Amino acid sequence: MNRDIFISVIESIKVQTLRDYEISDVLTQLYRTTVPVYDNSILLDALRGVLLFHFNNNQEAIDEIDHYCFFCNFGRIEKGDEVLIETTSELYDRLASVYLI
Repeated sequence: MNRDIFISVIESIKVQTLRDYEISDVLTQLYRTTVPVYDNSILLDALRGVLLFHFNNNQEAIDEIDHYCFFCNFGRIEKGDEVLIETTSELYDRLASVYLI
């Protein structure tokens, strides 16, 4: 997997996640009852497996990707009034320098 494919995978996860939340919000408003976000865990687990293979089966790399995607909202970290952004490209470079040597 090259850098461009990695970026495409992470960006696709981001787009799908945002779309799932938007659809859940619209359906919640339409039906006036909570409609949960669609469960894409099977697909996400498959993508995580591919990424794990790429990073030499190093679980720490996948943990960092999960943290980036789901804890940091795809690279957005708020520290007080400051917002720090790590792009997907920067994430790949950081992970590659640690896990692909």
